This record gives sequence, C-alpha cells and structure tokens, in this order.
Amino acid sequence: MTTASKPRGLRVRSVLRIGLGLIAVGVGALLTALPQARAERAAEAGVPVALCRGHTREAPHTIQVTGDHHTWQIRYPGPDGVLGTADDIFGSSTLHVPVGVPTRVLLHSRDFIYALRVPSLKVNEVAIPNMEFEVHLDEAAAGRHELRGGQMCGVARPALQGELVVESVEAYWAALQSMETR
Repeated sequence: MTTASKPRGLRVRSVLRIGLGLIAVGVGALLTALPQARAERAAEAGVPVALCRGHTREAPHTIQVTGDHHTWQIRYPGPDGVLGTADDIFGSSTLHVPVGVPTRVLLHSRDFIYALRVPSLKVNEVAIPNMEFEVHLDEAAAGRHELRGGQMCGVARPALQGELVVESVEAYWAALQSMETR
C-alpha cells in the first residue's frame, strides 16, 4: 500500500510520529549541548576541567561536611576533582555548591550527633559519629539558603549556623580559591 492509498488517519498519524520523533531528537541534542557549553565556558574561565564535566546522579560532585567541636568542617575536592587527595580545599560554616551540577554532601561527625537543615530546600539530615549520611543537592535553586545546624542535646551553637550558597561553577571555583588547602 503506498502513502497515497493509505487512509487519511494513518497518514496523519505517520506524520505526527515523524514530527514527534524529530522534536525528541532536537530536545535530546539541546539537553546534551547545554551542559557541554556551560562546561566549556567554565573551563575558559580557569575552572579545572574535573569540576566542570562528567558529574551525574550516579557519579556526583562530592563534598564532605563534618561536625567537629560545635562547628562544621567542610572539605571540597581540589583541582583534580577527587575528594580525599592532597589538593583538597577546606572551609567552614558556608557551604558552596555549583548550580546545575549533581552534588552529594557526605555528612560525618567526630564527636556529637549533629543535625543539618536547609529549610528552603527541605533538607534535614543527621551526622552521627562513625556513620556516614548523604544529602543530594541536584535540584538546588541558585541563591543563598539558610543552613541551620545544631546538636541533638538542644544547645544552640552559633558556629553551626551558616549558609548554603548555590552559585555558578565559575563563582563556586572563585569561592574555593579563597579558602585554604592543607
């Protein structure tokens, strides 16, 4: 049966399937191109390639937050993009996260049971000695969010209060460069 001899309803459905297929291909190409373009702009701005590319929900950018003596100790991967190496970067109180990059925050405690909360993102997790907990910040909106911390004993500790800053990859790298390495 040729196209001309197909009933009108079948021809319309065939055209719709082709059109929808082309739209799906175009959207797929766009979704692939946008992160690539963002990574290229970040790399041109001097951001290490390891921080710009390849992060997925299954292999996220990883940051470690540890409760220690009533403060948050934050450990970021350095230029190699790998957490736990000699080029790691250290901060406290303000947690910086790159927007649009799947990010996993590993929570630890060295001494007490701590609570980490970001009310605007509905994040509420604990850090317990000798245990590891995770928070995924894949969909965090750009901007500054209140980071509330506390100990389970109920005593308010000002050093556990801070900010979660979700920013461009370029601003994220600039913030890390102002912190210390050990």
